[in-house]
Amino acid sequence: MRCLAADRWIKFEEDVEEGGERWSKPHVATLSLHSLFELRKGILTGTVLLDMTAVTIFQIFGMFCLTAALSALTMLML
Repeated sequence: MRCLAADRWIKFEEDVEEGGERWSKPHVATLSLHSLFELRKGILTGTVLLDMTAVTIFQIFGMFCLTAALSALTMLML
């Protein structure tokens, strides 16, 4: 068994070509319009925890529940 890289970043993205022997020309990676809309929807309607310091799924779930509860309380107070 051996591990092969599928792509790499330097300043641009490079993909491994068929056969795994050569790297493609460097190019700037782009996102699809659908992906950008999904990101926007998630930021506007979902809970975004970018500064989370959790390392286990239980910590993540606990922080998520706490954040959701505080958000609900804030909405009730308005």
